[in-house]
Amino acid sequence: MEHPMSTYREVYKQGPFPHRIDPWAENPHYFQQIRSGIIADIIDQIHDTIFDMGYLAGKEASLLITERREPDVFVRSRTFTPITQPEWNYSQAAATIQAEPGLEFSGETFPEPDAIHITHRETGELVTIVEIISPRNKDRSSDMWDYIERRNRLIYHKGVNVVELDLTRSNKRLTQDILAETYAYHIAIYMSDQSPRFIGMEYGQPLKRFALPLRHQVVGVETQHAYDNAYQLAYIASHIEIDLQYAASEIPFPSLLNETQTREALETIGKWRETLKGLQGK
Repeated sequence: MEHPMSTYREVYKQGPFPHRIDPWAENPHYFQQIRSGIIADIIDQIHDTIFDMGYLAGKEASLLITERREPDVFVRSRTFTPITQPEWNYSQAAATIQAEPGLEFSGETFPEPDAIHITHRETGELVTIVEIISPRNKDRSSDMWDYIERRNRLIYHKGVNVVELDLTRSNKRLTQDILAETYAYHIAIYMSDQSPRFIGMEYGQPLKRFALPLRHQVVGVETQHAYDNAYQLAYIASHIEIDLQYAASEIPFPSLLNETQTREALETIGKWRETLKGLQGK
């Protein structure tokens, strides 16, 4: 029989919003802790699979930091010569693994300094970069064009895929596309030989599984699983409850939630607290 304290701990770790994003955790202080865990979990999800496919994944410096270590030969140029690769269809590949293919879009984003780098095991060639966008990235508009040029250099000159996960709401959306204004959260997927793909996710809904592009292959990533594990590992709900008491006045970007959403969030927190009290009484 499971010990009551074990059940109490699990409910506390899951927080008031299990299997969805905790809106209070979108505060940069808490999200930065979650972000590191998401990176680790995605690597854990894909590593064995992509190893068998001929790739390696590891936590490295972000696209911005990596590119600044290299001579800025192409930074000033806005004209790119696409590399030639065999044709393939990302949407069909995503469908074969039952992952969300997303919508085609045209947009620009800006990441923070930790990312997942996927390389080819035999050649060491950089194949894909995965960036987890931090709330702080959305204030750095002065650096945006510099980043865009560096990112496009990787995509169009070196054929590197770039995947960007934006899992926090904001009045400023780094993806410059009307689709980004429609959804609370999104995943943007850039490939040198395919149209960019946009996966939008609504507030209050589970995060979608997406197809991580490699070289004409894809591997599925469970985004919600990565978020849940990262959130629980850092005991984020406990920290928010102690620091902020889940107060309505402390929710990031309250204007992006309507009255019903705010009321339901507070009611959910109330039910969570009642459940914890009941478990303590056992």
